Amino acid sequence: MWNKKKMRTQLLAHLLDLKISDKIVVYFLDTPSYYPNFNIGEYIIHLLRLKLLHHLPLAVNMQKI
Repeated sequence: MWNKKKMRTQLLAHLLDLKISDKIVVYFLDTPSYYPNFNIGEYIIHLLRLKLLHHLPLAVNMQKI
């Protein structure tokens, strides 16, 4: 929460310094702190599971391969 507030405050200060705050509109997308869709590591693990594990029995995991 603090980082979001700080980022928004600093962005507004920069826009005011540049005298462009009336020309640019910024919308923030607030997401949960853990959101796997925006995590590249989670995405890579998902792709590996699809490629390597999708055709194997359920009891098989990455360590068993």
